[in-house]
Amino acid sequence: MPKPFFTKEEMFEELRLVVRVMVNHLAAYGSMEAAELLAGFETENAYYPYAQDDPSRFELSRFRIAAYMALAYDYAFQVRQASRFDDERAQDINEFRLGANMIATTGDGSPMADPDSRCRIVVDTAFARWQLEQGFDLTIRELALLAGMKEAAVRNSLSAEGIKVEAGRRPGEPGTIDGDVAYGWLRKRRGFLDSRDPETRASNRRSQYRALLRERALGYALEQILQDSELSADELARKADVAPAFVASLTAGRPPLDLKAAQRVGEALDLDVPSFVGTVVEAALRGL
Repeated sequence: MPKPFFTKEEMFEELRLVVRVMVNHLAAYGSMEAAELLAGFETENAYYPYAQDDPSRFELSRFRIAAYMALAYDYAFQVRQASRFDDERAQDINEFRLGANMIATTGDGSPMADPDSRCRIVVDTAFARWQLEQGFDLTIRELALLAGMKEAAVRNSLSAEGIKVEAGRRPGEPGTIDGDVAYGWLRKRRGFLDSRDPETRASNRRSQYRALLRERALGYALEQILQDSELSADELARKADVAPAFVASLTAGRPPLDLKAAQRVGEALDLDVPSFVGTVVEAALRGL
């Protein structure tokens, strides 16, 4: 698994600039007393309070966001304590990335205003990964972050593979890709770091295959699933305890109406069994 291209400490160096802007806003629009209490020291600049103070003076242990960012880093890059990032932390990180102060009273921007900053990459990647694992739709930027690619390259790849980008619901809102389809696309990218948790990977694959079975013909979808599973048709038949002829009928897209056999195949492939059986039933009825 590739290593992150910047360290957690390098992210924390940027985070000190982020919290400096936060304290600066509190001093400018709240009170100096509250800002000093938050910062833990008295500013050296009364005209632009806390906007230009040495960032190393901001002790990150005073700020809850530092702990959240540490977890977000691990989760985004699937290292150390990645499993501790949960739905509550995802909400905290999303609120932070959307609500952080973007500019100091001096006019200097916060790293949170720069899409290519370390802090933004961490929060955006962590939230994108969480959305992926929830089965939510993803933007081009989110796909690019998870795949380790440029956005233009992502657009070209999606277009070449015939993957549709849905327009945003409101003017200016970015387009999105179906989350299940996105996971299937990401798995083919060398730069994508899949979850370290086996159950999460299995759940993601079930979602991917459910989308594949929904979007493509049964025979084509099953052949793709078999390739991913590194199973031959005969091996699947033995694993599912069904006749080889039944598996052959599935790959041909003309199965008989045998619910029990379809269920065993779905279980053998660790698919979303009700969805898979429904697809088989639809194909069988079409062939009558």
